[in-house]
Amino acid sequence: MRCQRLLYNNLVLGGLFLSACLFMGLAATAADGDPIRVDFSGSLVGRPCNIAQNSLSQDVEFGNVPAKAFLNDGTTRPFFFGLNLTDCKPESGGVSVTFGSGANADANVQDAFALNGNGSVALRLAYQESEGQVVILTPGSVGPSHRIDATAVHLPFQASLVTADASKVNSGEFNLSLTATFEYD
Repeated sequence: MRCQRLLYNNLVLGGLFLSACLFMGLAATAADGDPIRVDFSGSLVGRPCNIAQNSLSQDVEFGNVPAKAFLNDGTTRPFFFGLNLTDCKPESGGVSVTFGSGANADANVQDAFALNGNGSVALRLAYQESEGQVVILTPGSVGPSHRIDATAVHLPFQASLVTADASKVNSGEFNLSLTATFEYD
């Protein structure tokens, strides 16, 4: 009985194998001489620069910030960071950066990003222009254009903690993750 079952299983498997081979042979012969369709697709990207590896993911570490660190205007000292572009085509226009979206706006502090974990402070981002002038970046708004004048471009930014009322700053951890979107002129 066991031999018959093995023989039967081998015949069934052999028949399936033979059927598959015949089907593939028929499919191949049916396509001989017949036209086939080949689809091509992709996306042309017109950006004049690439984002440097060291700018793809960044951590801006504030460390421990004492409540007394808030200056008279409710702002801490700036923490500097930058985004680097490489392989740029000089004289190809300018680049602007947008951080986050309007949904990231803090409800209590104008032109600031709401932080996770501590509602008494917010994050303010600014772009530092070459003349030393600082431009506050509003959540979700396009920042000022930076001229692409070299093959490598450094975009300098600064981040500060801000509060509407320094006397109400609470102790606790805070964090925020933002996306940066580049637009080329």
